[in-house]
Amino acid sequence: MLNDIFSKPLVFVIIVIAILLIIIVISEIILIMEAYYKRVNFSKTYNLGDLPSKIRVMKYNNQAGYNYFILFYPSWRHSKNNGTADLRYKYNKINWHNSKLYFENYYIYSKYPEDIIKLVTVLRQKGYKISLCDEEQEKKSKLEEKEIFASNTSIEKLINYYSRKPYDFEILCSKIFNRLGYICELTPPTNDGGYDILLIKNEERIIVECKCYALDNKIGRPLIQKLVGANSTIHADKMIFITTSDFSVAAIEFAQEANVELINGRVLFDFLHELGFINKQPIEISLAEYQLKISDLSLYIPTDIYERYYLE
Repeated sequence: MLNDIFSKPLVFVIIVIAILLIIIVISEIILIMEAYYKRVNFSKTYNLGDLPSKIRVMKYNNQAGYNYFILFYPSWRHSKNNGTADLRYKYNKINWHNSKLYFENYYIYSKYPEDIIKLVTVLRQKGYKISLCDEEQEKKSKLEEKEIFASNTSIEKLINYYSRKPYDFEILCSKIFNRLGYICELTPPTNDGGYDILLIKNEERIIVECKCYALDNKIGRPLIQKLVGANSTIHADKMIFITTSDFSVAAIEFAQEANVELINGRVLFDFLHELGFINKQPIEISLAEYQLKISDLSLYIPTDIYERYYLE
């Protein structure tokens, strides 16, 4: 009888397809169960409770030596410049990208970035150290800018912040002179011609060089000479050199000969206080303030996707 069944080509093909479908279904069930048990075991190991169903957990040899996470956001296959859907495409679709957490000997991922954010938050609350992601670094940087102008700030905090952003330090110096009534023209970050700011007040023209240096890194004579050399073509009425550190004896002696005004870190800090840059209230920032929250996702996810999936 079996020979009669298998002798019919159509019936044979149907049976083969049915067997293949059963194998595929069983394989899918096995994969789902494996994912479930890995998720459950990971949760039990770290006492995390129920994890979102879309989270996947794999064993991983984390050679970086520290815990970190990377977030990726949903986007339209065809989008406008602002990231929202390009309505000219009828069958447009959302592309979901896996956000990833590398934690101890595990690789955890989910296509929903909020899953990873929630998991990172819980693990940190339990005392596990997880490095800041790029978005958190950005939040922290903005808060640090507020912190350095708080009443509990210091020249060391100022240096630590602006040493990573030398052009921002030049902008800060220009704001000081703005408050003193000068028109300020900043030179480009590169190829600046040997000075950073041109000051104009009435008919007086002043060139300013700005250096954010560590306290123990004094400005030497060569840098003062460079500013004087730049003025040989600019012909400004005055030259000023500003630094967060101090000046060497040779630099001070040459500056006196060349009529260059020197402003060191202590004088600069006094200026910031006198001109009202420093707030009266102290500010202390903590991880809780710059740790990423679900609401922060609105900054990175296209508006139409965020409204559809995150505001329901």
